[in-house]
Amino acid sequence: MKILYIFIMGLMILFGAILLNLFASRVGLLSWFDFLKNPSKANMLSYIWLFILYPFGLGIIAYFSSKLVPL
Repeated sequence: MKILYIFIMGLMILFGAILLNLFASRVGLLSWFDFLKNPSKANMLSYIWLFILYPFGLGIIAYFSSKLVPL
């Protein structure tokens, strides 16, 4: 049962990461893939997105996912 819980949590975080990457591309921010390919294209807003807002968004997704999926 614990394996199923871990799997569902992973799926929720993956889905959330895909949504966050779609959002970033729509508003013109770099994703991690773009940043790793060419870091010189990053501006200050992309750095804030990648190092502060994106991890915070994933953390929020993980937190609420753990509340929604019973252990």
